[in-house]
Amino acid sequence: MGAFKEMALRYPPLDRRIEMVAADMDGTLLNEHFQLDAETVAAARSLQQNGIRLALASGRAKESLLPFHRQLNLQTPLIAYNGALVWDPISGETLSHTPVPLAEAEEVVRFAEAEGLHWHRFHNERFYAPTRNDWLRLYERRTGLVGETESPPPDEPPTKIILICEPPRPLRLVRELRQQFGGRLYIANTMPEYVEFMHPRAQKGRALRTLARRLNIRTENILAFGDAQNDETMFDAAGMSIAMGDAPDELKAKADLTAPTNREQGVARALQALGLA
Repeated sequence: MGAFKEMALRYPPLDRRIEMVAADMDGTLLNEHFQLDAETVAAARSLQQNGIRLALASGRAKESLLPFHRQLNLQTPLIAYNGALVWDPISGETLSHTPVPLAEAEEVVRFAEAEGLHWHRFHNERFYAPTRNDWLRLYERRTGLVGETESPPPDEPPTKIILICEPPRPLRLVRELRQQFGGRLYIANTMPEYVEFMHPRAQKGRALRTLARRLNIRTENILAFGDAQNDETMFDAAGMSIAMGDAPDELKAKADLTAPTNREQGVARALQALGLA
């Protein structure tokens, strides 16, 4: 497990048929500029030509994933909001939606405001923030979305909440808030500045199983790529997993293989080394 060096890519022959690749976005499929580079686009298209589906599996909102879905000419439903939403852009059908319970959402916001932390609440196709500041502008630059500073719908449970603050505080907050909320919420550090809150059943692994059932694909024939805490459940669900070169050691320990970083087109290089693209 995780025994292969990032740059060598001396992977053993595949011991299974890969029918679908599920890829995280930020820190994984996207480069350091939060874009798809040419080598990654070419590898993704080669996958599809070889009859292998590519599924985007991200903590991002679906609106932030759609431009990449179109750029890659994908036909596979996408996993958004860390698994809280599985949605088919082709048909417009929602395959599953698991929002944050309203009482817990309000508790998270109260905690954030008491601690002076910036927060975002995501409702349907919109997201809300308490004020327009550098944290909101950072998130907008990264995702291409535009936040709103009016009050979010009071009686509508959000799909996801994010707290944003300077590293390394998010890692400490994850430990603290997991104790506070127990099993009532799924809490993960997904980017150095982010702490994300979802329904406890809203996980990438659960969403990947939902998608596999829909497409009649056995999970053991799925290859997953990821770089952060919120990819652990996807690694558990997939038959094979690859951690990015700068992923935490805990995630690398769960992975079957390690790829170069997203700055080095790690996904494309790993797919090429495995003979999939």
